[in-house]
Amino acid sequence: MNLSRRGIDFIIEQEATGEKYYTKRESRPNWPGESSGVTIGIGWDIGQNTAEALRQEWGQELWESHLERLEAVAGITGPKAEKYCEELNDIDIPWASAIRVFKKFTIPRYWALTLKAYPQAETIHPDAASALVSLVFNRGASLKGDRRIEMRAIQSALADNRLEAIPQLFKDQTRLWPDTEGLRNRRIAEANLFQSTLTA
Repeated sequence: MNLSRRGIDFIIEQEATGEKYYTKRESRPNWPGESSGVTIGIGWDIGQNTAEALRQEWGQELWESHLERLEAVAGITGPKAEKYCEELNDIDIPWASAIRVFKKFTIPRYWALTLKAYPQAETIHPDAASALVSLVFNRGASLKGDRRIEMRAIQSALADNRLEAIPQLFKDQTRLWPDTEGLRNRRIAEANLFQSTLTA
């Protein structure tokens, strides 16, 4: 994978901030908002996955009874998912388990998804590729619809080797979340990471 250590740490920071914050705020099932489902570990969205995938990737890290309860919320997204978090609040996932699953399963999966949308990620600067993975991690790899205009434009810019246009296309996506500061800040952080590779 054409990803840098800095870039992987960046994605972890965007998803979990760090071990101290994770342990205090995110080690238990939570709902990040918007169209997310119940989320565990480092951005592992049960709502966007199947029960089978949950068992495959978390089976070695969780008690069987916890797995069964989490499997029940697979595929549930949006505000409907939020109500389940309170009843799952006794499930506590250690940072070490979250990191193991993230590095072994999550990053390779999102790297593959990123390559489908942005095959040039294999040849650009690893930090820039990491910014693209962060975007796909957060928004998915679909390029369809009016909410994906900038993501399609990034695809075109990569194909035409217009890398200098891409940071602004990250920032332009902030239009989608006028009331969600965290997502706006994430797009700006991704833009800055990508920009740093153009002036290095």
